[in-house]
Amino acid sequence: MIEQEPAFKVSSLKQMVEHVLKEHHEPTRLWIEQAKALLRKAALEDMDSALINKLGMSFQSLAMTMHMHMEKEEEVLFPMFQRIEDGLNTEKFCGGIENPIRVMENEHKELDLHFERIRRITNNFQVTQETTPVVNELYEVLKSIESDLKIHSEREECELFPAAVVREKKIVERRME
Repeated sequence: MIEQEPAFKVSSLKQMVEHVLKEHHEPTRLWIEQAKALLRKAALEDMDSALINKLGMSFQSLAMTMHMHMEKEEEVLFPMFQRIEDGLNTEKFCGGIENPIRVMENEHKELDLHFERIRRITNNFQVTQETTPVVNELYEVLKSIESDLKIHSEREECELFPAAVVREKKIVERRME
């Protein structure tokens, strides 16, 4: 039996954020470091240096974008969610929570484009007889990052972000009464 992740719908914003941090941000940081180490090993094997060089450059760009995205969520967006949870609105900071959410959604799309590029470089992570165990392991780590990113993005865009918007609107409505 496949165990599904718990649904956010009945959770507080704080619980949803804690879930994102634990189930997505923490593993992603570990996978990024693992992929970097595997890329260094693959470069030493020198089986297909052109592929590894292109993949390395694309991955570095992806990793930098992912780190910046996670930092923005952790340092800006998630504290704003806490303000909303505390009954305060965020209009004075950024014109409302929808503005930074829009930035995060655009970054999710940008991250998808990074993976499209990596998939082109690796021919959709195609393994051949010449593929070394190190490169095969690297492909598996990259697939894990991509898969988790899809889940992470969907959870935020379909559940966490809308919940924050609705809760902030209620705060604004109460203030106007």
